[in-house]
This record gives sequence, C-alpha cells and structure tokens, in this order.
Amino acid sequence: MRWVCVTFLLAAIGSSAAASPGVDLDDPIYIELAGLRYRGALPPYLGGVRPLTEARVRALRRAAGLPPDVRLVSDEGGLWLAPLRRMSLRGAVARDRLRPYSTEEHPRDLAGGVAITCEHQQGRSCGDGAGLELELDSAAGYGPWLAVVSRVRATAGSDDRDTDVGLDRAHASAELGPVTILAGRDVLVLGPSARTQALWGDHVAAIDQIRLSTARPVALAGAGGSILRASALFFLGRLRDPQRFDGSLVDGTRLQADLWDTVEIGLTHLIQLGGDGAPDFSVGDYLLEHVQHNAESGEFANHRLSGDVAVTVPDLGLRAYYELAAEDMRDEIGSMLRRDADHVLGAEMDVAPGLGMLVELTSTGVRSHEHQLFTTGTTSGGRVAGNPLGPSTLSAFAGARLDVADVRLWPWIEVAHQSNDIYAFGTGDIVRTDDLPDEWRLRAGTRAGLEMTRDLRVEIRALAERVTTADFIPDSERWNAAAEAAVTWTPSWRVAGGR
Repeated sequence: MRWVCVTFLLAAIGSSAAASPGVDLDDPIYIELAGLRYRGALPPYLGGVRPLTEARVRALRRAAGLPPDVRLVSDEGGLWLAPLRRMSLRGAVARDRLRPYSTEEHPRDLAGGVAITCEHQQGRSCGDGAGLELELDSAAGYGPWLAVVSRVRATAGSDDRDTDVGLDRAHASAELGPVTILAGRDVLVLGPSARTQALWGDHVAAIDQIRLSTARPVALAGAGGSILRASALFFLGRLRDPQRFDGSLVDGTRLQADLWDTVEIGLTHLIQLGGDGAPDFSVGDYLLEHVQHNAESGEFANHRLSGDVAVTVPDLGLRAYYELAAEDMRDEIGSMLRRDADHVLGAEMDVAPGLGMLVELTSTGVRSHEHQLFTTGTTSGGRVAGNPLGPSTLSAFAGARLDVADVRLWPWIEVAHQSNDIYAFGTGDIVRTDDLPDEWRLRAGTRAGLEMTRDLRVEIRALAERVTTADFIPDSERWNAAAEAAVTWTPSWRVAGGR
C-alpha cells in the first residue's frame, strides 16, 4: 500500500505551488465546514487527515459560497509575517488521578494511563492540581507558496501538572500542485471519526516528522471528481519519550477513495521501528516490512492496520462512520474481531439549525497498542496514539451542539466499561485465563464557547467522572472533576513585504 501511496503522490505533483499554516484542531471553523458537508454543500474534503491548512479552508469556504475569512492567509504574493498569529491562555483546576494501563494484577506492555482531563488534549499538561498554560503561535511565509510555523507553550502547575517552557510546534511546509510537503513538529489526526481515532488521534502531542500528502482530494473520475476522488498520505516521525528504545520511529501511510461525493473508504498502516538498542535492520528489511510482516531477518517492527468507511446522507444532514483496527490477522477471524481489534462506530447529524448530535460506540482489543518488543507500546510522550481509554474497553458516548444566542454549548455523557481480564494467545481462539474485576466510568461534561469578537474566543469546560471498582479494586470508588477556561486571540493582521 505504501508504494501505491508514494507513487500516487509523486505523480500528482504539478507545476503550481501553495502553502499556508495549519488551522488549529480546536478552531470552530471545523464545525462550520462539517455542517456544510452534512448538508451536501461540500464534497468529502478531509481525506481522513487533519489539520487542514488555511489555504484549504479558504478554498472550501469559497466553494460553499461563504464570504472570505480575513484571519486566513490570502492568495496574494510577497513576503508576509505574523509574529503573533494566535495566542491562547488557559487555566485549569482538577482532581483527576491517572490510573495506569498496566496494573499490578495485569502488567501491560504499554505506557501511560486513563485520565479524563488528558483525553483529546494534543499532549497538553493535565491531571491532578491547578495549572496555567500560555500558547504563542507565529508564522511567516512567501505568498501562499511557503509557510514556516511555530508554537511556544509555557505551562506552570501544581501536583501532577507540568511546569515547563517548550517548542510545541515548529515546521515548514510547501505545496507542489495538489501535494503538500511538511517537515518539522506538528500534530496529525488520521481516520474518519469526529471524536475518537483508532490508530492516531488528538490524544498525543505533536511529533517531529516528514510528511508528504495530497493537499486536497484529487479528481480521478466524473466531472470535477464527482464519481471518484483520491487522497494519500505518507509520514515518517520520531516518537517522543518515554520509549523502550530512545528515538523509535513511526512510519505511516493512508489512502482514501471518495465515491459519488457520498462514500469515503480509507486504509491506514502504521509501523513502529528502530531506536537506540532496538534490533538492527537493513534498508532492504525496511522496504520488505511494508509488504511482508516479520521479514526473514526477524521481528523488528510493530504494525497497526485499519480500514474505515464513512457515508453521508445530505437529505438527513447525517454522516455515519466505522473504523476497524488491529495488529495481527488470525485463523479464527471471529475471535480476532471480538478480542483483538479496535472498533469505532459513530454518527453525527445536524438535527436542526443550531442543533447537532454526535453518538459514538468504541471498543478496544484486550492488548490494544501493546507490543512485546516495544514495551511502551504505540505511544508518544506517554499518551497512547489511539483511543485514550486504552485496552479492553467498551464505551458509549452521546453529545450535542447547541447554539443559544451567541453561545455554543457542547453537553455530553459517556459510560465506559474497562476490563482487567487476562487472555492467552495461541494460533486459534483467544482464551480468557483469569477473570478479574471490571472498572466502570460514568462521566459527563459540557463546553461553552463564545465568540466575543471576530478575533477573540472564550471557552469554558467542566467535567465530572464517577469511577466504581476504581483501580480494579472491588468496592472502591473515586470521583474526578475539572474546570477549565481558555481565551484565544487570533488577530487578522499580518506584516506584508514587497512582491
């Protein structure tokens, strides 16, 4: 699949060029675009990859007949500089003790743990205590052809919260026709889900990477691609510590086909390999590993593979999606699907003007993201790359989006069941060998967003969680809760130079 992807990307490179900064994953513009998609005003536009660039968002808004957003980089040439492109100040107070994935009764080859304040936070400081965090974004470039972006993040906190100053984002990007090239530190989200990704999502922090992808779905059949469009991505990144082998790499590929502006079908493949002290491999071994798991030179890589499908029904304002992810295929397919695979099933819908709904069911395999060689698992910075609930979990989530006057509300509720049972893996069925207590989590919260001005946004988040059989100990109970507030300023001005 990887060579199909790279060949497609190289063939797609044209003579024109364009580039612009990425739009932050928390920006409400993604909600605006999703609503246009549900109602059929836009064809599939993500290719299963986020973030979108400012240039891409500008083009999508124009295609939907919306007025230009002055915060987005323009089509004009010449040097430009945005020394303060975005500033975000957020404060939080929380009671939220992390429960490690690996327990005394059930050791796991996986770093990190479950903490409600850490989920979907792109690696931000979280957990018990009080914290204050400042993010400063800068960008510069030449017209829409070249962009250099950085984000400095400063955090101060008590208890489990970090106190640090670091470079959270720093990358350069350019577009060659429909192909984007990016080098540096950036976030990446893969898959069709609006909330939970099975392979790589917004739970982990930005990683250092080289990325080659289509800038937009490429039309292959039908007028303007109305029958078939295709998207592709290849990246090679360095996983952040802690890692079993310092400097371990992650190699990823995604291919997606969009059919009749309605159906999206995607395949994603991740390979974890290398690092200080990890098994050696040659260039030939590396190439062969992409088409033959466990090459003749011996096992030196950890694989994760997923397939997904999404269907949009514009007449109902509905988009439904499903993703299946696993590491190994087994002779007993039913046992593999039930015990050793991750599933994400969801639907998002515009019910009425100012009212949207999202429901999602997720389950994870009993050893999801674990690996016997890479004993910290498919993680980066101590955060699992996929579902933040970790292995052996079944959860149901329901949320709404309500526009009330100038305030947008996102109330939600989730029930999660987490098993600590131990299983034996042979060549046949996966068999449970030890029945241990189960942990239950009942959680709810809300987020309120207010656009104070065109450039200034305020968000408040509150959440609470009741954990029973906490830490898998019978009759134990714990409450977790948090309150957060964030103020984000995105000024529209830029310093422009000559052409």
